[in-house]
Amino acid sequence: MTYGWAILVVLAAIGALSYFGVLNPDFLVPDKCFFGQGLPCIEKPSIVAGDDNIDIVLMNGLSHDILMDVNQEIAIIKSDGCHDSSATLEQVVVKDGEGQFHTYTRSGNDVADIKVTWPFTLRIHCPDLVRGKKLYADVSFKYLSEDTLMEHYTTGHISGRVG
Repeated sequence: MTYGWAILVVLAAIGALSYFGVLNPDFLVPDKCFFGQGLPCIEKPSIVAGDDNIDIVLMNGLSHDILMDVNQEIAIIKSDGCHDSSATLEQVVVKDGEGQFHTYTRSGNDVADIKVTWPFTLRIHCPDLVRGKKLYADVSFKYLSEDTLMEHYTTGHISGRVG
């Protein structure tokens, strides 16, 4: 009988901690970014509610240079926190081999030229971000192989706390 009371007290304590949000699993899930081998993430995503922007930093790890149209629509698939109909690619920032940054914007109808081993940042505008919430999203975008001009799509997963 003594063990029964001890188990009941432990269950009540766990229930109280869960009720007040102390055992919320969102606090335990890390910020992460995964886009596979060809275009790997080199940093965790930056998600800012005040600017309504998600910044994803990737590296061109493909064996060829790529071209990316900044005016393309970004597909947000299976998202919790950013809806596909409202997300747009706002700009691509590329760091060249000499350490110079080049910004390609949506309003400038730009096409970003991304060389092999160059890091680049995708800035995705998402107006329905809520500060303090956790964002989980599968993001898909297209790029062209500069050698063959073949169109390719890639999909990755990001998650992080909205700051």
